[in-house]
Amino acid sequence: AGAAVGPDGDLDVAGQLGPVWSFDDGTIDEELVLDLTDRTSVIQAAASERGVLGIAFSPIDDRIYVHFTDTVGDNVVSSWALEQGVADLESERLVLTQSQPGPGHNGGGIVFAPGGELFVGIGDGGASNGDDARDLTNFLGSVLRVLPSDEVPGYVVPDDNPFVGDEGVAPEIWAFGLRNPWRLYFDGPTENLWVADVGNNTFEELNVVAPGASSRDFGWNIFEGTRRLRNRDIGDTVLPRHEWG
Repeated sequence: AGAAVGPDGDLDVAGQLGPVWSFDDGTIDEELVLDLTDRTSVIQAAASERGVLGIAFSPIDDRIYVHFTDTVGDNVVSSWALEQGVADLESERLVLTQSQPGPGHNGGGIVFAPGGELFVGIGDGGASNGDDARDLTNFLGSVLRVLPSDEVPGYVVPDDNPFVGDEGVAPEIWAFGLRNPWRLYFDGPTENLWVADVGNNTFEELNVVAPGASSRDFGWNIFEGTRRLRNRDIGDTVLPRHEWG
């Protein structure tokens, strides 16, 4: 379900059902890094997108961050300190949560910028045919940008987030109008965030969020890729960098 290079240089790989393994030179370690099997949703035919969705390591303190759905299907991001490459279960810090209205479209993308800013992709939940992605009071259908903290609520909102101070918009949002942002990549030299978003019936899309972008709206559920689905006027939207039929 996800992979990231740990602070020791080993490749850590997350299985959707809950375990996180470490690989050294292609060989799996005998001891699990972390096992969230009892913490994640049961994967069923109607809820196949749940489970452990992504992992990342903080460049600040080397903690492992895991994006998963809990046993009722809601998004959770938590972190753990590592001891000789294994998560210390007593060190868990909850970063953030988002309740999900449906069993699908959970997102799952998670990645750090070198300065310690954490980006989290959360899907629209699949319960409103995308209308939830247009509601900016919550995190659904959005990519978030936060600074993890050991204080409640688990993060600080950076002052330079684009919607800080905007009434009716969650200040954690970095980009919105996304259906299911399941993979994120941060390009350090350009500070661009690349977002892989799952389409509906016609297009899959690859999006780029530039740090100084004039628009942060990627169009869902008015657009699927470059294809207009509805005639609602929503202002300027960002076209995909690439789309696949």
